[in-house]
Amino acid sequence: MSVEFKQGALPPPPIFRENDRTPVSHTGTRVCHCSGGCRMHAEISAGANDRGRSLAALLVVLLVVAAIGAIGIGSVAIAPGDVLGILGRAVFGTDAAHSTSSGAGATTIVLELRAPRILAAMLVGAPLAVAGAAFQSLLRNPLADPYVLGTSSGAALGAAMAISLPIGGAAWELGGVQLAAFVGALLAVALVWWIAGVGSGEGGIAGVLLVGYAVASLLAAALSVAMLASGANLRSIFAFLLGGLDGASWPRVLAAHRQIPAVPWPTEPRRHRCKFPAQI
Repeated sequence: MSVEFKQGALPPPPIFRENDRTPVSHTGTRVCHCSGGCRMHAEISAGANDRGRSLAALLVVLLVVAAIGAIGIGSVAIAPGDVLGILGRAVFGTDAAHSTSSGAGATTIVLELRAPRILAAMLVGAPLAVAGAAFQSLLRNPLADPYVLGTSSGAALGAAMAISLPIGGAAWELGGVQLAAFVGALLAVALVWWIAGVGSGEGGIAGVLLVGYAVASLLAAALSVAMLASGANLRSIFAFLLGGLDGASWPRVLAAHRQIPAVPWPTEPRRHRCKFPAQI
């Protein structure tokens, strides 16, 4: 039986096939109930991806400019043109560095001292930004930081204990202090997860936050006790907690680069999924 509609009249509501939740119109085509239509959503998604790529490219350019400027700043000032010449000769083998006015000393300063420190700062800052975003996404709190789950307190306590004992050895260009700090951070997070009951499915975000603050306070108190009992090692503990890039070198930069996984670049816009009403 054919169904006829008058011009200007509203079409009838969609019908459902048996054992199927997908609505179909009276002409047999699938009906999408997305607000604004699929085409509009696809265009918005594609535009957002284009703006994201443009912003990422702009940030990369600003990062390179800031790195070149930071290499030239110091007790011995080096012009940006000389920095580019030295780096170009070291990377591409060009002869641009021969025309620099700073001499051979500038080459040593740039390649052996400042460039490893700047690259180390970039390799440290990028994972910290990713870790911060992961914390905020996991805890659903834009103000979340590593102190919430006791990560920083656990790492500081592990480093203080390694300095006081002391713990030697090295692996992946990292000493015993850095490895102890990493293990301390992992143990702190595991303790919070275990007490909050996340693994058993009983804990929620609020429980994780409360337990995290409590564990962080206990670890901070333990850190204070370790610093009081460290004696002559107190200065070394303070120096480690404050941080620094003075120990950066090319072997350590290469070792850190191997530990950072590659982040895939978004090449396709996010696909929009049609929303269909459930079967009544």
